[in-house]
Amino acid sequence: MSTVSQSVFLDDRHEEKSAAQIVAVMSQEMRRLAAVVEDLQTLIGNLVVAGGFSSSSSVVQLQQLDLLRQELSGLSDFSNSMSAIMPVDWKINARHAVQNLTLVDLSRRLVSSPINHLVDRSIHNDLELF
Repeated sequence: MSTVSQSVFLDDRHEEKSAAQIVAVMSQEMRRLAAVVEDLQTLIGNLVVAGGFSSSSSVVQLQQLDLLRQELSGLSDFSNSMSAIMPVDWKINARHAVQNLTLVDLSRRLVSSPINHLVDRSIHNDLELF
């Protein structure tokens, strides 16, 4: 896999970003991934109802998928809380770090996107099993 090219960041004017802002973007990314996992759970649930999974090991794997969603949500909440209490004067240059990512869109969001501070807190951290 190739890493993100330097050209991804040519539109950025500032090298340093608020550490809190970067952590908040990471929180949003984890929240987005948790929603993707939840959509996959729905799809897989429909397959289970249709008879696509019959073994007990399949049920355990489905529970692991649910745990993944819950852990991503928990990490998102933690990161969001951390970004809210970080000193505003903490600045970091994340360009070097994102060059190890292979997804250009994710790299752009981490380094240069504005933050939406309205994080959905509707997903609970309780362990839910099927």
